[in-house]
Amino acid sequence: MREILGTVLSSGELPFLNVLKRMGKESGGLLSFPREGYTFAIDFPVRRNTVALLRRLDAMVLEAGGRIYLGKDSYVEAATFRAMYPRLDAWLSTKAKYDPRGVFTSDLGRRVGLVPAVTTRADAG
Repeated sequence: MREILGTVLSSGELPFLNVLKRMGKESGGLLSFPREGYTFAIDFPVRRNTVALLRRLDAMVLEAGGRIYLGKDSYVEAATFRAMYPRLDAWLSTKAKYDPRGVFTSDLGRRVGLVPAVTTRADAG
């Protein structure tokens, strides 16, 4: 966390909200965010250099074995998300079983790869 805070402080991108929470045991859900340890939410106003900073922070979180919370994220890339959530393929398999046409999706799902690769708009129609 010190390295993350140091990166934030030296970036010149000052967050307007910071929340540190201690989490309990992991729930075991395929894409469940919580796991035992700490979570640190940092909200930034979007400026010219913010996305580059977020990419650096995402890499640091990944390197530390952490993950981002999709409910608060607008920028994580699909490859980073996949690396943070190793049970993604099991989730995609379940989604393909119950939503074979890919009807239930979102912009966020498309951005981070929550849509099975075999599903296309032409398949849904």
